[in-house]
Amino acid sequence: MSLRRSVRPFAAVLLVLAFSRPVAGHVDYVTDGPGAAVDAVEFALAVLSNPFNAALFAGAGLLTVAGTAGYLWARPTIPDIVVLRNTLAGYADLVPWMIRLSVGLPLVGAGFQGYSFAPIVAFSTTANPGLRVLFIGLGFVLLFGLAVRIASAVGLATYAWTLTVDPAAVIAMEFVPAFLALLILGGGRPSADQMLQQVASTEGTLYGRFDPIHLLKGFLDDVTAPYRRYVPVVLRVGVGATFVYLGLFQKARDARERPARRREVRPNRRRPSGPRTVGARRGPDRSRRRPRVRRRPVHPRGRRRLVPAVYDHALWPARRPGPRPRHPLWPGLGAVHARGRPALYRSLDRTPGRHRRGVACGGRLTPCRCTGDISLRVGVSNMTTYEAGDVTLEKVRDYVWEIPKQGGMRVPARVLASEALLDEISDDKTLEQLRNSAHLPGVRKYTLCMPDGHQGYGFPVGGVAGIDAKEGCISPGAVGYDINCGVRMLKTNLTYDDVQGHEEELVDALFDAVPSGLGGGGVHEGTVEDVEAILERGMDWALEHGYAVEDDLAHCEDEGYRPEADASKVSEKAKNRGRDQVGSLGSGNHFLEVQRVTDVFRADVAADFGLSTDQVVVLIHCGSRGLGHQVCTDYLRKIEQAHQGLLNQLPDKELAAAPAGSQLADDYYEAMCAAINFAWVNRQLVMHRTRTVFEDVFDRSWEAMGMHLLYDVAHNIAKREVHEVEGEKRELFVHRKGATRAFPAGRPELPPAYADVGQPIIIPGSMGAGSYVLRGGTESMTESFGSTAHGAGRLMSRTQAKQEYWGEDVRNDLREHEHVYVKAQSGATVAEEAPGVYKDVDEVVRVSDALGIGDKVARTFPVCNIKG
Repeated sequence: MSLRRSVRPFAAVLLVLAFSRPVAGHVDYVTDGPGAAVDAVEFALAVLSNPFNAALFAGAGLLTVAGTAGYLWARPTIPDIVVLRNTLAGYADLVPWMIRLSVGLPLVGAGFQGYSFAPIVAFSTTANPGLRVLFIGLGFVLLFGLAVRIASAVGLATYAWTLTVDPAAVIAMEFVPAFLALLILGGGRPSADQMLQQVASTEGTLYGRFDPIHLLKGFLDDVTAPYRRYVPVVLRVGVGATFVYLGLFQKARDARERPARRREVRPNRRRPSGPRTVGARRGPDRSRRRPRVRRRPVHPRGRRRLVPAVYDHALWPARRPGPRPRHPLWPGLGAVHARGRPALYRSLDRTPGRHRRGVACGGRLTPCRCTGDISLRVGVSNMTTYEAGDVTLEKVRDYVWEIPKQGGMRVPARVLASEALLDEISDDKTLEQLRNSAHLPGVRKYTLCMPDGHQGYGFPVGGVAGIDAKEGCISPGAVGYDINCGVRMLKTNLTYDDVQGHEEELVDALFDAVPSGLGGGGVHEGTVEDVEAILERGMDWALEHGYAVEDDLAHCEDEGYRPEADASKVSEKAKNRGRDQVGSLGSGNHFLEVQRVTDVFRADVAADFGLSTDQVVVLIHCGSRGLGHQVCTDYLRKIEQAHQGLLNQLPDKELAAAPAGSQLADDYYEAMCAAINFAWVNRQLVMHRTRTVFEDVFDRSWEAMGMHLLYDVAHNIAKREVHEVEGEKRELFVHRKGATRAFPAGRPELPPAYADVGQPIIIPGSMGAGSYVLRGGTESMTESFGSTAHGAGRLMSRTQAKQEYWGEDVRNDLREHEHVYVKAQSGATVAEEAPGVYKDVDEVVRVSDALGIGDKVARTFPVCNIKG
């Protein structure tokens, strides 16, 4: 049977449902008396014969056509539309929440009132208590956002069953597009699903050990990701069809036209409502003055404030004169429970009206009610302290904020950030984790958070701590799971003009040649013995096997080799995980990106680095893959078991540390150094394959294209380094988690090429923003243990990003508006790395430059990007 024939019976059933009983149902619903079934076509013609109705439908059609034509004509020329579209895109993560409200509340009402979707399809609540519970339960489950896809499927099935019982329920067809949209989108944010997913997907949580649901949710998110782009179409068509249908059959009329269905209202004869004359006095001319009118209050206790009325009546009486409650009932209580105050108010509090010490309250030169301090500048922030929950930071100087030493903190904790970045940093647990890190034994001077900081595992990403190598400890959590996750820049002598026209060919070739994504697959898939050699020898192994040249080693941090590495301290499980991953990007925020140099800020330094405007470069960002992750996991567990006494002294077990000089501390350091070597080789093999691709695409040798390594910098690392502390030089374990070494000129650790200019620093932005090349600043050694930021820094989790962005839309927008070609294993991966997921890299670099810990040299912008 053909598709067309199979559809015909289904269409016939729909027509019968649409034009038989539902029409009678509408007439019954909107008119007095029982109503009689009428001919549907006759009824529709009668409606349209009314000049007002005809003009309404015709005018709406013409406006739709004119508006669509105007939009299509104006879109390419007016940037306002692009700005508005981008702004509205920022609300995308709230769409599921809005749909859940629009569906959940009516379902709760239907259950209490005893009808199925539409008031016309009523049931007896005493005879059918199960239906009542079903509707109320579905409504509340959707409102809370728990198992949203399952609830939506049950809702669709219930609606289909209701149609078979009474076809008049078709007048409630607006539920169908809403349920379909929720099936595709899930619960969104805020929702119980999102909160549980965050808990379950976080390493080390108790809930995550036994809950399998988050795995199903992740699977469903990936399955439905390609269809998210169609959600606006589903809603638009579904709701539009509903309104047209209901407009044709006049579902709603003024209440005065249906007195039989209107609640009878009887005036209170003893206390008449409305204004009444209290006293009409005569003036001197004996004429009546305008009577004084006193209106009766709505409630004996006074007027009620208008608040979102979940139960259809005001819940919060107004207070007596004085300040009103700060938070509305909905959704303020949930926000207070989660954060202490809603995020909306947190953002509003960043205006000059926020009551912090040293801030002009409301833009006026007035004492702050919370501190009594007076600002010396009107309308301009002159902040001396910053309060975020129970953490108070004091301003040391511009861009330097300090959490004073208190409680079990051994040193103060510092944040290097502007006020704008500090607002973003304080939105998660970064400051709490930074304060906790100051409890580590042997920590010196202060712990630090770089401008790109955000919440991590125990220790914040962007965190730096110098811990005494003799009297202190070493902490795997302060290094991170992806040991030596780092970035390297490959130069070329190509210009952007040379690459234009080859972008699609280049991105496809790179995606095919460089393994990416979760799981195995690498440029070199060898044996466990190969892995052990890589762990022991680092880049020397790549040189011997033809994957590198001498110049590559000379332009890599530590020449790509940590001599303290010991492969025997790495578990067999870790080695097996790394065996088939040598030369692969992996997943997450790792990428390979072709870029062009757009700006040069320090021409002399750029010349020393071999960079010039319009030059094409390649950025490679990856780490030690599953091997490094396993090393961290293994030693965290060992340290937790062996050093329980030290662990009990720390405020967070994720900071588990081994005392310096202990066997576990030595073992972990040697295993970590081995993983560092592995990561350097991994990036080297990706670079080797990139050179091969460029040779194929541009039909020249890589040497002829000048494809030489600028530098390779490591993140997520702990190193023995000598720093000056309280006037004397001490050897420290400098932990850099999501931070970059930023040594200035003159440090012996630098390669000869950069000994007189300073270490190159590479700070990648998002795939829709610029990246930066810096050089080690002169203040870095005294300010930040020779460190600076490592990137833009995330603003939202990957789960939240997938709920807010649709990968295909991100990819299309980047290509259409920014001419950036992106290719990834899935749309979900692109959504996780959308430009809006990250902080403003320009602001991060500006702070670094202003502090003198990393000087701006050049800026680059993406041409094409490969994501895991």
